[in-house]
This record gives sequence, structure tokens and C-alpha cells, in this order.
Amino acid sequence: LWLAGMALHRAAARLRPDNPERPVISVGNLAMGGTGKTPFVRFLCRELAAEGLRPAVLIRGYKRTSHHAVAALPGQLPPVAATGEEAQLILRDRTAAVAIGADRAAARRQLVSGRRFAPDLYILDDGFQHWRTRRELDIVLIDSIDPFRGGVFPGGRLREPFSALKRAGAIVITGAVPGRSYQGLVEEIRRHNPAAPVYRARLVPQAPFAGGARRVGAFCGIGQPESFRRTLAEIGVKPAFFKIFPDHHHYREADILPLLEQAGVLLTTEKDFLNLPPSLQAEDRIEAVSVRLQLDDPAALLSQVLLAVSAARGSSGS
Repeated sequence: LWLAGMALHRAAARLRPDNPERPVISVGNLAMGGTGKTPFVRFLCRELAAEGLRPAVLIRGYKRTSHHAVAALPGQLPPVAATGEEAQLILRDRTAAVAIGADRAAARRQLVSGRRFAPDLYILDDGFQHWRTRRELDIVLIDSIDPFRGGVFPGGRLREPFSALKRAGAIVITGAVPGRSYQGLVEEIRRHNPAAPVYRARLVPQAPFAGGARRVGAFCGIGQPESFRRTLAEIGVKPAFFKIFPDHHHYREADILPLLEQAGVLLTTEKDFLNLPPSLQAEDRIEAVSVRLQLDDPAALLSQVLLAVSAARGSSGS
């Protein structure tokens, strides 16, 4: 029933296609969250900006408290309630504009109306199942920690089976441990897509932790909590406790104050930190662990993206 409903949704979306005026690169996944899309989008925006391009990210703004479309230029920082924490992190990098809304086409039009911003390309966040918008390249992320998620919903947490990878132009295995080949996973990918390049990526902490002798606790509300546990291990932290909240959780003081009573310092992710109330963001015993995505062959992936953008420009004459 889930797959039948998705097929109907796809057919309906294609009745009202959206064809943006600039090339579109989609970043998506098969799973229901927890594959590292936000770090990957931030990585891609930084790389494209370094090439002198102006990317704009089209993002839904999942679980933000505002339901109005929001368009922000690089470095502009509307309230997190209006943008959602994922868009906020992208804006803080100052490498891309962001258009936020469930209707990506309407959000995009708001961004470019009145010549507010003239992007060179769009990055469609969580776009693999966003059938309406035309795209030049589909990049699909697969989580190495739990790639199959128990199967397709409702039996598991995959939106689509692995056979959907036949639509992918590039595949990225995220959370990859250096030195591991992931042969079994790659073979399963190749069963469905023999041609798309397969890359490996991992999150790398940006600074060591200088917590001294204080008792350390940790908490997060992300799709794949194990990835944060791995990040803590990389900076040499074995927390006394590791509290898991629902994905995109909007924290209250009542959630966190009991944890502060158990630890001298609390560590969390950048996304979770933005979902804390202001009173807790000002608490010096709560720290966000900054990470960046590291790709095994960034030059090859960037070349593939630029080639897709160049080909789209050539075919449109723009």
C-alpha cells in the first residue's frame, strides 16, 4: 500500500511539473532521515562557492514552527523557528542562499523575485522522492551504519527499495570508516545501478574537546544517533550517559536541566543546539560539536556536478 501510494503521488506530481530556470542538483536518500544530508549539502555549497558559483538550496524546513515560505540570502539569519535548524546551518556558512517551504517551487520564486538573488544552480535538498522538480543529477546518500533500515515502510524505514537506485547519478556511502571497502553494500548497489560512481564520506570533528576532568554527558535528536556517538569517540569522549531524543526535537528546559544535574558539561550536535531554547543556548556547560563532511574523492564528485550543470546550461542556451 505504501509503494502504491508513492506511485500515485509520483504520477500526480508529474501532472504539474516544475522546471526551474537554472540547473538542479538533487541530494536525497532512500531512508527516512539519518543519512547526513545536511552535512553533505553544506559540503557541496562550500565546494561550489569556492568555484565562484552561487548555489541556492531548496529545502522543506522539516518541523519548523512557521509554515510560511522563507527566502534568505547567504549570511542572513531569520529565526530558527522560521527556517528550521538545517537551513539555519546552511545560511550560517554564508555560501548559499536558501528557499524554505513545503512548496519548493513557490519558495524558489520568492527567492528570485525582484532579482533578489540570481543563482547559478539549485540544490534540491531531500529531493530523491520530490518528483515534481526537474533535476540534472540525483545524488543519493546511503548510511553505512544501517543501510537497509529493516526494509520498506511500514516494515522498516526505507521510503523506497534499493531498486530505486537505478535513478541515481551518483551514490555516497556516508558514515564510512576509513579503510573499509563496504564490499557487500557496494555489490548490492551495483545490482541495481552498475554505472553510477560510488563515493565514501565521513563526518570529521573540527576541534578537539578540552573538557578537563568534568563529567561529560551527551544528547541528540537526529535520525542516526550512532553517528554522533562515533564523532564523540573520535574526539576521545566516552560520555557517562547518551540521551536520545526524537529526530528534530524542539527542546524544553525540562528536557535538559535534569541532564545538566548529572554532568559538568553536555555535548550535542550543531542541529540540536539550534533547537535548544535561548536560555540553554547561553548555558556555557552545553557545547555543540562542530563537524564537516570529508569525501574520499571530492574532486571527482565536484567534476561530475559541474559537468551536469554545464550540460544543462548548454542544452538550454543559458
